[in-house]
Parts: sequence; structure tokens; C-alpha cells
Amino acid sequence: MTEIREVQLRWRASALTRAIATCAGLALAVAVIGSRWQLIAFVAPLLGVLCSISWQRPLPRVNVHAEPGSQRCFETEQVQLNVWATTQTCGAAVKLTVSVADGMRLEVLDRTSRQRQTVATTAQRWGRYPIRATVEVVAHGGLLTGTGTVDAAKVTVFPMTPPQPTALPPTELLDRLGTHLTRHIGRGVEYADVRSYVPGDQLRTINWPVSARRGRLHVTQRLTDRSADVVVLIDGYPQPAGPATASTERTVRGAAQVVQTALRSGDRAGIVALGGRRPRWLGADIGQRQFYRVLDTVLAAGDEFETTTGTLAPRAAIPPGAIVVAFSTLLDTEFALSLIDLRRRGHVVVAVDVLQGSPFAAQQDPLVDRLWTLQRSAMYRDMATVGVDVVGWQADRSLDQSMRLAPDRRRPVTGRRR
Repeated sequence: MTEIREVQLRWRASALTRAIATCAGLALAVAVIGSRWQLIAFVAPLLGVLCSISWQRPLPRVNVHAEPGSQRCFETEQVQLNVWATTQTCGAAVKLTVSVADGMRLEVLDRTSRQRQTVATTAQRWGRYPIRATVEVVAHGGLLTGTGTVDAAKVTVFPMTPPQPTALPPTELLDRLGTHLTRHIGRGVEYADVRSYVPGDQLRTINWPVSARRGRLHVTQRLTDRSADVVVLIDGYPQPAGPATASTERTVRGAAQVVQTALRSGDRAGIVALGGRRPRWLGADIGQRQFYRVLDTVLAAGDEFETTTGTLAPRAAIPPGAIVVAFSTLLDTEFALSLIDLRRRGHVVVAVDVLQGSPFAAQQDPLVDRLWTLQRSAMYRDMATVGVDVVGWQADRSLDQSMRLAPDRRRPVTGRRR
């Protein structure tokens, strides 16, 4: 899809105009000071050229086209775009220059003319990168020069996620067909137990060797495979300077890894980003397309996500019985209250602490750092008391190793075995 944007030009006198005005001014000064009226005949054509600006054509309007206008790729992946400038005014010379923001590399593949370029871009880190087009226009016979810059296109770079899967917190799953092995008896492939035959059992479940050995019919029971709803909660509140500012990298990559694992397992996945001016959320769904929609929501790109107000996760974004995995530095009280609210609704909530190190590590007194460590341990205990389990994502561990430290929240299965 081609993106068309009009450039707001800032007009000024060109070098030619300044040279003509300088020559005309000097000649008039010499004519007046030296009483040389003959110089007026030399100055008259120059003044006529300057006065011609008022009756020439209107200033040209320039449009910048980009095809495609929006691109999505992963880190270190190269994308190509065609950028060109057009104007409807005859006699206007247009020069186009394409540039990118810091963190992205630009390579010009083809320069067809001064008005058209084919470029290739590559980014080493995820984010939203604008492709800027700078236009220089010479109009009115070279007397005026206009310059303007516009974001011709945008490239959304998705983060790369580790290939290893992330384990879900142990909990009771929804009664829906899936791929997670449970302890419940039902339709499945894993062996559970053998019991006596009762009227109504399917004949294909009869265990013939056991039935022949015991002299009456017995059937084989299987463990069920169920699915889950996984919702990732992102802390988007402003963070203080120090180690907290580097937590965004781990938050984005961790959220992408959890969503990718859930979708590969056939589960439904969604996301909620709290904090900032426009908290946004995306409902749980399945499929590969959902993965890209989640990444768009994380980077605030596209228009497929919903926006909300307030500091709590909207009920429409969290399906009943969903597992909530939150990534936060746990420095903001409002985000902690949102986790407690989700636990009160009956959801299993696991908060991943992405803060690396103490904000007071640079202090000279080691007692300050020790007090900070004790305060974080007390916060972990208090959150676990209300049902919100907090696991620390250490620098020497991967996310899947840290998630395995979450406690088992499964309720005991009641009832006696036949």
C-alpha cells in the first residue's frame, strides 16, 4: 500500500536571489553616492527580476510517496522501500533525500532520478523507526528555495525470541481440548488407570489383556489434554533512572516469548499494556496472526488493539480462568494494585521481576543496598500472601528457568478412584 504525505515547505530566498539583490544594492549605492545615473540602466533588469516574484505562479506543493507505507520485520532483517516525490507545478526542480533514525542502517539500492530512490533498511534492535524524506525545491525561476522533511514511511521491527518454550504456572486448566497434559481422567492418549467396565463405556476402551486375566471386563482410563488462556501484562509506567530504565528490553522480549510459546501450544494468548497516556489491550485469540497483533500492541503500532482508561486491566481483556503473566520492575504501586485486583477476580497471577540489580548499587554505603534487598524480599512475601507469585528473572538465567520457580497453584483433585 502506497503512503502519500504532503510536505510542509519552508521557503526562503535562494542563493541566486541574494546575489542579485547584493549586486543591485551595491550598484544603487554607487549611483547615489557618486551621482552616476547611468548605473540605473544596469540595475533596472536586476530589479525587474526581483519584482517578477509577485506575478509568477503560486508556490508548488510537493507530495512524498512511499511504497509500501508501512513495513514489519524482525531484527537484522532487511526491507526495501520505494520513495519518490511529485509536484503538479511545472518549472519546479525537486531533490529528494532519504534518511533514517538512529539505530537503523540505510542503503540506497537504486537512484533513478533526483526525485526517486529505492532504499533498504536494517535494524539491530526492535522498535518503531520512521523513514524520513527531505525535499529541496527550487521554484520561481530559481529565486525561491523550499525545504521540508516528512515521515514518508514507518518500519516496525519485532524482537527475536528464544526458541525454548516457557513453562506455564502449574494450575487447573480450562475444560477445553488442548495439548497440556493434566491429572484429570477423560479423553487422551496418556495412560491413567484401569477400572471395571460399566454400561455405557465405549468398546474401544476395553483393556482385553486385563479383562482376560481378571475374568471380567475392564477399561483403560486416559489423562486429558487441555488448553489455557494466557494474558501477558506489561508495566508501561515511567521508570526512574538507573537499572529500571534497562528493564524495557527484558519486558518486551519476555512478553513475546510467553505469547509465542502459548500460541505454539494451541492456547489462546492476549496482552494488556498498562501505564502511559493510552493503556491498550488485545483480546485472547489463537493463530500465527495473533502473534503479530500482540507485537503490534506491545510497540503501539497498527490499529487492531483497543485502548482503555484507568489503572486496572479491563475485564473484557482477561477471559475467565486465564493465566496472567506480568512483566514489571514492581516499583509502581498502581501496577501492583492491578495485579492484586486480577488475583481477587480468581485468576492465577505470576509477576516476573525484570529489575536487574539495586538502584542503590552505586552508593558508597553497602548498608543501603542491603536494606533494599531485604525490602524486595519482604515485598515478594507480601505479594505471595495475597496470591500473586513473584519470580525474579536473574541475569544468569533464561526466562523458562525462572518461570519454573513459580509455585503450584493447582487445587487437589477430590473424589475416590473406582
